[in-house]
Amino acid sequence: MPSINVNSFSFLNTKYVLESVFLLSPLILVAGVMFNIIDTKWLLSRTIPLVGLYCLFYHREGIKQNWANLSIRLLLLSGAAAFVYFGLTHLIRGDDFSFSRTLITCLAYIGLVPWKRFSQKHIYYVFVISSIFCGLNAGYEYVVMDIKRVGIATNPIPYALYCSLLALVSIHLAITSNDRLLKGLAVLGAVMACCALLLTDVRGVILFFPFVAVFLAMKSIDATPRKIVAIVVIASLSVVCSYAVFKTKIDQRIARTLHEVELVEQGKVRTSIGIRFALWQFGMETIKDDVLLGIGDEKLEQGIKDLPNHRVSKQPHLHSQYLDTLARFGVVGLLLLTAFIVSSLLTITDNKKLLWNVSPLRASIVLMIVVAATTDVPFHHTHMVYLFTVLVGVLIMIEGRDEERNSDSLR
Repeated sequence: MPSINVNSFSFLNTKYVLESVFLLSPLILVAGVMFNIIDTKWLLSRTIPLVGLYCLFYHREGIKQNWANLSIRLLLLSGAAAFVYFGLTHLIRGDDFSFSRTLITCLAYIGLVPWKRFSQKHIYYVFVISSIFCGLNAGYEYVVMDIKRVGIATNPIPYALYCSLLALVSIHLAITSNDRLLKGLAVLGAVMACCALLLTDVRGVILFFPFVAVFLAMKSIDATPRKIVAIVVIASLSVVCSYAVFKTKIDQRIARTLHEVELVEQGKVRTSIGIRFALWQFGMETIKDDVLLGIGDEKLEQGIKDLPNHRVSKQPHLHSQYLDTLARFGVVGLLLLTAFIVSSLLTITDNKKLLWNVSPLRASIVLMIVVAATTDVPFHHTHMVYLFTVLVGVLIMIEGRDEERNSDSLR
């Protein structure tokens, strides 16, 4: 009977684990580190090229398997089209290159890593642990650092959207997972991420989130009348409990919002809401200058600076992704950006037809981005470009697979 070399097996298993951590390191940075720790985004620009080169040398078969996935192929192609257009506007008229550079970096990571070596469970653990860490970080900023609107690694607005997306992932897993440990961590992650969201004090995202969360819950189960009632009751209790815990902070924010609305009605636009209205009005006028291709970054930002209201003139964008993209890049730019976002919900059939490939989780993520984009510009922040692209890309690659690792993993 042949002997088993235990030392050799242990070495191979350790090598496999270390390699897996290396391949997942950009995902870990995006989900758990970049939004919580200041000045860590630069790590991604170093880590992703290293991981990509490693995969080109050692996992070429995995790249072929990725390309065979028709859903991810559509995301890659639509993202590449957006990269070309926005890249050309940078070359021709000097528009900012941050979005294009970040987008192509994310697409490379999604396309090169052999995702079939990872089970759903491994990826989900990254997300739920990130949700827990997100809540701990927000609590530390609020209690220890005495920061009243958490999210200092970026700013409160993109941080709020980050918290909401992690909360959605955790809520989905809390509902659907059959693994007790993962389900328990997902429940904790959902609570922690929701608490972090409330501590950002970002009105738009906080207002939209409960509706998107209920939508996700409805789509994640067989929606019988009894289950629908249970979801509504749980959602209502969650809102009531959240209000009870954060009553003072919420009351102050509501009072401030009502006061801002009163000032806007009086024609005063020096408040947050008033500034947005002024910018949206300016954006509607600016779009007319070049509907097809937009006027570009320089002209738009100079136009904002020339506005008479000092607080409005200091803003770097129009506080609406749709108006901002139309003004900068025209209808072509908005259509390409929309196609990239929606492509995460589509697939290509073998006979080249487009079909909806909608999972409840990806649909809720896209919905959260779409509604948040009405009052903010998520893709103006490269942090959010990283998060959305990597998150939906990885979910496409792992959804619909068995929980078991595929045959190339060591047992």
